[in-house]
Amino acid sequence: MSVLSSAQVTLAWSAGILATVRYYQLAAPTAATPTVPTSSSSLGSWSETEPTADVTKVLWTCERTVYADGTESWSKASKSTSYEAAKDAKSTATDAQTKAAALATVIHDGADGVSVGRSADGGATYPQGRTRQSSDAFEVLDAKGDAISSLSGDEVSLARGTTFLRAMVEKDATGTPVPRWSLLTSLLSCQLYIGKRDEAVGYEGDVTPEQLAAYIAFSAEGTNAGRISMHASGGVALDGRYLLTEPTVLFNNPAQALDTAIYLSDSAANYKRLKIFYATDDNEWSSVEVYEPNGKEVSLWAAHYNHGKQGSGLFSQMWMKSKTVTISGRVIDTSKDSSPDVNYNRGQWNGRQTWEDKDKIGIKRVEGYTW
Repeated sequence: MSVLSSAQVTLAWSAGILATVRYYQLAAPTAATPTVPTSSSSLGSWSETEPTADVTKVLWTCERTVYADGTESWSKASKSTSYEAAKDAKSTATDAQTKAAALATVIHDGADGVSVGRSADGGATYPQGRTRQSSDAFEVLDAKGDAISSLSGDEVSLARGTTFLRAMVEKDATGTPVPRWSLLTSLLSCQLYIGKRDEAVGYEGDVTPEQLAAYIAFSAEGTNAGRISMHASGGVALDGRYLLTEPTVLFNNPAQALDTAIYLSDSAANYKRLKIFYATDDNEWSSVEVYEPNGKEVSLWAAHYNHGKQGSGLFSQMWMKSKTVTISGRVIDTSKDSSPDVNYNRGQWNGRQTWEDKDKIGIKRVEGYTW
């Protein structure tokens, strides 16, 4: 019988493992990886006892393996992942406790409602004031506990000692809610009231939102220093003279032709100022204001500059458009010379250094101001 193949097997003997021992070492997060011991008799900073958790440190571990033949080996040092997780959990819990303690000094649930404000004595005092939410109102209170303002279902008030502003909802004879506003306050040496004008008792009273005007009276030392009236149509006047007002639109037609007269909805004689908006035939817009406009002539003009190539060279052109109009009552129209030829004051200097007797500007909108 012949041998077709053969093989050689090498057997190695390994001593059995008697024990595995884990060692621990705490170190600063920025410290280098610690050196692993080479003998159990020279451990250095390593210890078999797991240290108490310290969130400011990193826990390193290594293992010593003891074999049956008396030899031993050491693993590489590695960070403890479970220790890092425990540190994170402790840090989160500590942060939550800190925030809860901080909130406990800010939010207080008492018999009079939930208060928000800094208090070092459990809600007895609030040196910086607080807000309070009760079952029927939201209030802002000062350090003394006095209400500065409040908001409820039927009243809004701003107060400082005496009521400054109050909105109330009352009911009429039929039981229908009727909102009313009143201002009843003493402010330094001045008294300020908002209400229905009443010559007999002054200017205190109630004003419904539906009224067309509200009246304010300023009083110093008991003497009326002036009356300010606010009108629903827009505007504020002092003793009948307007201080602020919304303009009255007397004419508005963006599509108005250039060479036509403008007819206002009211006479210019009734206004201190007119503001005229106009545009050229190139749709370039501008405006001009006129004081005490009735009977005056007003110049409307525009300039347009062109620069570019023309053939092999360059060109520059200045186009100027002008129109003079006369304001008379409810009519604004192009002015005319007094000469027998009845020339209109309008035209265009067209950049080619020629004058064109054409209307190139049209009025699109006119606003009137009573002050």
